[in-house]
Amino acid sequence: MPNPEEEPQPITEDLGRMLNAVVFLRAGNHAVFFDARLESGVMDTKPESVLPNADRRTEVLQCSYKR
Repeated sequence: MPNPEEEPQPITEDLGRMLNAVVFLRAGNHAVFFDARLESGVMDTKPESVLPNADRRTEVLQCSYKR
């Protein structure tokens, strides 16, 4: 969550591939990446935005600390 006292910089650009999570499974661990992008100085990292594939999103969220 952004700090409401700070103003985002007016920057919009693609940042390239960024690590989203490491999924730890008995069958083997693997990294999950997403295409990072700044929109008016804000990077959207909501799972539904950065992981459009529902199966991949479920896999990542099941291994997350929020579990």
